[in-house]
This record gives sequence, structure tokens and C-alpha cells, in this order.
Amino acid sequence: MNLPTIRSLMNDAVVFTNAFCGAPLCAVARAMLATGRYSYITANGERAHDGHETILCQSDVIFQEYLKAIGYRTKHAGKGHLGTRSLWMVLSG
Repeated sequence: MNLPTIRSLMNDAVVFTNAFCGAPLCAVARAMLATGRYSYITANGERAHDGHETILCQSDVIFQEYLKAIGYRTKHAGKGHLGTRSLWMVLSG
């Protein structure tokens, strides 16, 4: 890419001045988005050490459950990595 192209992209871009990533791993970040809170999940199955949580608890309430309760139909697409059967049921049906 040359400099004019980069400048053009910068002019047309959205700038986030107050954004952060809640976790450095994708599964943990998805758990935070789904539950709306800091995650007790500290790893995913590929990078977990002994004692690290890698899946949501069966009792966790996820955002998609609220959507489904008010009439939205939810579907799962792409990665999940969060574990529980209830999560899969909410996202798939």
C-alpha cells in the first residue's frame, strides 16, 4: 500500500478513542460479551493450564437468552468455544 491509499483509508475510517479488549483470548472475550461481565474463564481448550476455567457454567445467563425471551430467533454461526449445552440450545433454536 502506498501512503495516499493509507491516508484515504484513515479519512474514511471510524476511530475508537475509548475502546478496550477485555481479554487477550477469543473464547474469553466472547464469554464476556455473552454474559456482560468480566469472565472467570481464563483460557480456551487449546491454551488451558490445570485449574483454568474454559467453559461457561450451566447457570450462566447469556445475552442471547434475553433476546430469545422477548421473541427474537437466535442462531449460532462460527466459533463458540464456550461450552455448555444450554448455550448451544439458545443459539441454535
